Amino acid sequence: MNRAIKFLLGLPTADMARADSWRIGFTAEYGNYVKLALILAFIALVYLTIRSYRREGDAPTGAKVTLMSMRIAALALVFAIIFNPAIVLRFLKTLRSTVVVLIDDSRSMSFTDRYGQAPGGSDLAAFLGIERDSLGKLSRMEIVRRCLLRPGGGIEKLTRDHPLLLMRFSTASPGKEAYTRKLDEIPFQAAKERNPASLPAGLIKALDQLACEGYETNIPAALRDALERTEGRRVAAILLISDGQITARGASGRLAAATEYAAQRVGGGVPLYAVAIGDPTPPKNVAVTGLQAPREVKRLAQVEVSVVLSHRHMGGQSVNVRLLRRPADKTNWVDTGQGHSVKLDEGQAQPGGKESRSRGLKVATLKIEPKEVGRFVYKAVVDPVPGESITDDNSAETTIEVSDEKSRILLISGDGGWEFQYLKNFLLRSSDTYRLSVWQQNADKDINQAASTGMKLSRLPRNLEELIGSPSGDHHPGYDVVVLFDPQPTQNGFDQQFVAMLKTFVSKHGGGLCFVAGNKYAESVLLGGGLYRPLEDLLPVLLGPNTIDLAVRIGTQRAEPGQFVLTSYGIDHPVMRLGTSAGETKTIWGMESATGILPGIYWSHPVSKVKPAAKVLAHHSNPLRRTAKNDAEPLVAVQPVGAGRVVYVGSDETWRWRFVRDGYYHRRFWANTVRYLATVKARQVVITTGGDRFLAGEKITVEAEAYDEKFEPIREPTFKIIMQKVGDEGDSQTITLKAVDVDKKPGRYKGAIVAKHTGTYKLTALAGDPLAAEKVASKRIVIELPQAESRRTEADLATMKNVASRNQNFMLIHEINRLDQLIPPGLLRTVHEQPHYLWDTPTMLIGIVLLLTAEWILRKKYNMA
Repeated sequence: MNRAIKFLLGLPTADMARADSWRIGFTAEYGNYVKLALILAFIALVYLTIRSYRREGDAPTGAKVTLMSMRIAALALVFAIIFNPAIVLRFLKTLRSTVVVLIDDSRSMSFTDRYGQAPGGSDLAAFLGIERDSLGKLSRMEIVRRCLLRPGGGIEKLTRDHPLLLMRFSTASPGKEAYTRKLDEIPFQAAKERNPASLPAGLIKALDQLACEGYETNIPAALRDALERTEGRRVAAILLISDGQITARGASGRLAAATEYAAQRVGGGVPLYAVAIGDPTPPKNVAVTGLQAPREVKRLAQVEVSVVLSHRHMGGQSVNVRLLRRPADKTNWVDTGQGHSVKLDEGQAQPGGKESRSRGLKVATLKIEPKEVGRFVYKAVVDPVPGESITDDNSAETTIEVSDEKSRILLISGDGGWEFQYLKNFLLRSSDTYRLSVWQQNADKDINQAASTGMKLSRLPRNLEELIGSPSGDHHPGYDVVVLFDPQPTQNGFDQQFVAMLKTFVSKHGGGLCFVAGNKYAESVLLGGGLYRPLEDLLPVLLGPNTIDLAVRIGTQRAEPGQFVLTSYGIDHPVMRLGTSAGETKTIWGMESATGILPGIYWSHPVSKVKPAAKVLAHHSNPLRRTAKNDAEPLVAVQPVGAGRVVYVGSDETWRWRFVRDGYYHRRFWANTVRYLATVKARQVVITTGGDRFLAGEKITVEAEAYDEKFEPIREPTFKIIMQKVGDEGDSQTITLKAVDVDKKPGRYKGAIVAKHTGTYKLTALAGDPLAAEKVASKRIVIELPQAESRRTEADLATMKNVASRNQNFMLIHEINRLDQLIPPGLLRTVHEQPHYLWDTPTMLIGIVLLLTAEWILRKKYNMA
């Protein structure tokens, strides 16, 4: 029977069985005028049929009626075909809206929380059925798992009304996988299929995939990804589970746009629900964010290293800072003995915070005096404090190259005064420490200038190669420090070309300069016009007119000597440190008594102004000796200029100190000065990156200053450097830098690289040059995994409240059972009609043929034409 029905009507019996109901109807989509025309045509044909058979006079009336009915029935079938008759099957379907569950899979979800006095701690412990003290043993993700997998909990109740789409956000492989990824899809659990004693297996399996390895948290990106992935689906709600800390750079400013995007979703918007996990109490933390030190120092030089500390909620407390050291090729750390207690500043409160000591910065200065030659790694360490939850950031490292090279000094003097003679003799006798070239400008040409072996001059240097030195030192030994003793202007000697070269030597190549003011030429050189302006730019002070007449000075019967008075900055500065301790230094300089050990001075050059970047180490004891701004007149001042350093000494009478302790303090002062200035060796190529530590995936800007053998800027359009992984000679790549501006900034190159792999890398140049180590100031950088998740470990409830579409949509993790009450079932019943057309079925064709055949046979029987 089914086969016959299927053959005659073309109906699949399976569809008929699944259909909720059925009806017969016409499916042709004609306009009203067409339908009217067809109906009128049918009526006209019926009328013509009746009229035609009524004229058949000889046939019986019954036969006419029968034939007429057959013709009309055939016409009815034809017109029925025109109107597309069909059996329409009706299927009813119930659609359930999806709930998207977005779970934070970043590193911060692996943190544990103390909860302490945090609100909700006791309620969470009770919800989990554990003691409050045990909360600190569970990670945030473990708490999330327990809450979501709780039998009869909020998530399980949601599956009774909604299918769940489980997704996680954050990744440890940016660029290789999507930031937001699907975990699993949990179907709606019908009542007859639900087992009250068990959770959906897919939920357990999905939560087991969460590894808490993502580098950053970007909640706006996660919301947008979820909305785009569910485009075209009915979504009842998006449920975000996170600690709320947005660590992706610039992402916080995009949160409002993401929530607005959800609110404007087609179909009335998508409600957002926020479930917060974690203790919102900011933890105590002190971190070493930087260790700043020269990359190269001389052995026995006194070097200051700066330890940059950042802290949160520890203002006013003291921490212990220590400095460790190890050879670069060793792993064992040795305590240098340098360290002290540092009191952290009060800092500033966080926006909206209740505490006034929320965060701050502090720079601690430690001093080292390397005694061994080689490459050493120094590490600044802050001892953990009670209550500190994060200790991974309590240290920072830097590398220092310690050399035993002799300091090369160029001593230039306008005459052969006492100051010049005694300093010259000291430097020449210390041949194991210094290599000296002397140029006494008023000396007879026939008299040889004094010098160390291989350092004799026949004239002053006239180009940078002679002043800085060739890399091998064969042609020109070059200099680390230039000392100017009241130099006099000379043609083809101490002239405009020389001082311009001197400025480049200091600012670009890290040279040191000491200027000692005298009463003969200093005023004419520095106040006589613009020819010597480059020298004036280098000095930390602006000189004033020398108003003290020399004749009056000589004729004064009882001149009162002036003393060097140390400033607070100068007390512990390496130049002024004449004692073995701060107390002894103060005693020597007279800080502890009316007069010091050192004899006073009878002359110093007036100073009109101290430059903003300068530091005054000592000033004149005479209260009448003042600057234009009424500050005490400087006697010793220092200033960094570019890559180099400058020292100003305002008196040429330190030679008087030779009469104390057989000249020890005089020698110590000048040894300190030279050591302070000779810290950096000039290089042909200097590579910088703007930092020492970078995150994987971060863009690193690389800059280089490149000079040729004569220290003239290289003018090529590109310059190549090499990035080599330390410890793996085969892992290297060539980086091509482009010239910044060949004409305006020759020798300056810049480029960018992306930190793809972690490790320690060395940036160098001049591949294949045997003297590359001497010519290039290479740069070491460390590429590490992002640490943004560790910077702020507390939960950010304010952000989670901003995520929620309304106040009721925000909740803590232990309140998750409220979800089934907040998220409506969202049922939608739809009707789907499926037509099965009858016009091309055998029934229609057989009916028309049978009717027309029967009519023809009967007409023949009754002799009708």
